[in-house]
Amino acid sequence: MTIETVLAVGGLIGTLAGLTGTVFYGRAARKLHRERLSFTWDELHAGGRELGRQVKEAGFAPEIVLTPSIRGATVAGIVVLEFDNQLPIFMCIQEDIRAVHFAFSPSDHTAVETSKWRIRVPDALRGHTDKRILIVDDFAMSGDSLVKIRECLTQFGFAREAVRAASLVCTTTTKDTNKAPEFCWYETPTSRFYFPWGQAR
Repeated sequence: MTIETVLAVGGLIGTLAGLTGTVFYGRAARKLHRERLSFTWDELHAGGRELGRQVKEAGFAPEIVLTPSIRGATVAGIVVLEFDNQLPIFMCIQEDIRAVHFAFSPSDHTAVETSKWRIRVPDALRGHTDKRILIVDDFAMSGDSLVKIRECLTQFGFAREAVRAASLVCTTTTKDTNKAPEFCWYETPTSRFYFPWGQAR
């Protein structure tokens, strides 16, 4: 076998090894990227339990949980598992103001609006303003909804120090604008994030 043949075979082996490495690490990088932009049900459950532990470790003992949406209610249901007592969960009615509006406007709710959402907060909370309340959501994109709900609760009569917020995921934007929840399990630089039920909204 000539030296030219050895070099050619060696070059071919090196090329194949390089291609194999590129494919392997490319797949690994894509998988890691997907993991950072989405959660599985198992990760969602683990994150919700950890979020509940964060609240407990901070010494905040909620007596009521309020969630803006059905997506937030999924997270809230997991968070309350960390508390020994049965916490009542109140849910708002959330409407995307860019879509078709609801045909009804319940009289027993107070509406607040952001540029994206109309959120109807249950007036039943007015009778519990002596309690500590934890707002729980799945995703805090801008933090505007949390701000509006907090303002509504203080107008109801809740003390500012009795209202805290927790979100499974929040963007760095919420922190940069001082609209972040007190408790957040995962921080992301992007609003393009996926949960098992679909893209964050």
